[in-house]
Amino acid sequence: MDLIERYLAAVGRHLPAKASGDILGELREELLSRQEEREASLGRPLTRQDIEALLLEFGHPLVVAARYRKTQHLIGPEVFPFWLTTIQWSLGILAIVYVTLLAVAVLLGRTNADIRGVGSNIVSMAIGLFGVITLAFAAFERFGKAGFLRDWKPSRLPPPGRGSRTRATLVGEMVADVIFVLWWQGAIHFQALFPYPVHLSVALGPVWAAWHWPILVYALWEIGADVIALARPQWTRTNTAMLAGRYFYGVAILGQVFQAGHWVEVNSPILQPNVLAIIQTNFDLGMKVGIGIAILGMLLRVGLEFWRIYRRQGLAAAV
Repeated sequence: MDLIERYLAAVGRHLPAKASGDILGELREELLSRQEEREASLGRPLTRQDIEALLLEFGHPLVVAARYRKTQHLIGPEVFPFWLTTIQWSLGILAIVYVTLLAVAVLLGRTNADIRGVGSNIVSMAIGLFGVITLAFAAFERFGKAGFLRDWKPSRLPPPGRGSRTRATLVGEMVADVIFVLWWQGAIHFQALFPYPVHLSVALGPVWAAWHWPILVYALWEIGADVIALARPQWTRTNTAMLAGRYFYGVAILGQVFQAGHWVEVNSPILQPNVLAIIQTNFDLGMKVGIGIAILGMLLRVGLEFWRIYRRQGLAAAV
């Protein structure tokens, strides 16, 4: 009986104060009934070890007390999928930001201490983000405010089709575009790609300055299109139209830039003019090939998107 009373006292410490008396009374009757049944089956009184085994079978005091609480878990099974998805996307976006900041730090020639500082800050942010999201979802469920998570419509689901852009792809594009816009506008600067003692500097040629604002419009257009595709994936025609429009616009810009024939300025105070001329030719050749591939890739991407729409319409008609 001493073990049973100690067990009941341990359970009672985790019960609601108003209902603890009635609950403990029910548990005491249940345990005494099990004790009598066990003694009848064995034909003898239970020893201290037998009662201890009986209590172990009944369950840990915390687990038993949890059965009588309204909230038995921090994140319930109905809210858990939404919590897990939010955690995955948030930490994924944070990882993309970390990789981007790390790349920027390396290109800017930051010290190892600065790079380690970026890493420690990201870890702290990840821990804090995990805690905030968990507490928010726990509060939604605790106070009955999680109904908005079930507010969805089948018409808002993205259309079927393999190869469509994922959320991770869209977020990655937006992060890259924001960094590009900051660099294009001179808000951030990258160190020379060839450090001392080569003393070789590579800068954009005059043709890029002539097309500065159209290129900026293209980058902002891409950010806006990705935001819409992320927020409204069911707008298939709108998203395809914006993607096709921006790529046609990009092809028009690159087509004009391609005709310049000279895209970078290579300089060095120590290299001989003939050597520098060879390097200049190689850089321009690489830019020419790269611009040509970009134009071809944009046209192929537009064709692929329209082909996906055609296939989806064909499947829908068949169904």
